Amino acid sequence: MDTYKHLTSKGEIFETSNLLSSPSISFTDKNNYYQSVNGKSVLVVGGGPTSMLYDWSNLEYDHIWTLNSFYQNDTYKNIPFDLIHIGSLVDTNDKNLIEYLDGVGHKAQLYYELAFYHGAKKDRLYSSGILERYKERSNYYVTEFRGRIGGAPRLVLLAAFMGASNVYFTGIDGYTKDNRRLHSFWKGALDEIRTDIPAQAKEHGGDAAHTYNESAIDFKKYLNLLNKINKDIGTTFYNLGEGHEANMIGDLYRDMLPLPSKLKQL
Repeated sequence: MDTYKHLTSKGEIFETSNLLSSPSISFTDKNNYYQSVNGKSVLVVGGGPTSMLYDWSNLEYDHIWTLNSFYQNDTYKNIPFDLIHIGSLVDTNDKNLIEYLDGVGHKAQLYYELAFYHGAKKDRLYSSGILERYKERSNYYVTEFRGRIGGAPRLVLLAAFMGASNVYFTGIDGYTKDNRRLHSFWKGALDEIRTDIPAQAKEHGGDAAHTYNESAIDFKKYLNLLNKINKDIGTTFYNLGEGHEANMIGDLYRDMLPLPSKLKQL
């Protein structure tokens, strides 16, 4: 895969002498966290329904990551995640988020995809004070792969490019075949249609800018990339959500990323 260039990131908040850059990804790492990830196993907990339905308590991993509004889930808000992706839809003034970051998550590395913060979203992020409050553990990253399938897939890429040997992921799902979007970060969203869930289909009252078929195309591109990474640098990926109706990878492209039988649950 790519060879990293070690550069210096400029800017009051994200300034650091540890910016790693390649054609596939660029990320800052103020605390050399990636050194603890290299050669280790990472579990990425996404917002899809399978993250609550898969029992990963006995899974062997070294680091556990999540993103966005995880703290709205009573189970997740008590887990000391090692790294948290804070997306542009997150209310960074939310007292529950701040309470988590000051408490259970006081050691979590915080990562922002600045490429997705535009206009009012960028103004809201910088004016909220969260970047100054947690300046010493705030970083940014940007991946060459974008797609319309959410932030968790890019978090998986960050883990791989930090050198993880194994990346387990759950909650990277998508839509059911009848175009419902289910979620694990909102109470009741596992089994009811919620219009306030990001990317809920328009036919179910949401504001999604894309469709099931478009997501399917992006997931296939994503799996091609994961398989290339596996071939080039050896990272092995595990889609723990395989078997659930909303898990589009397992439903449409199981042969591209088959889950070992010993890990099957759903």
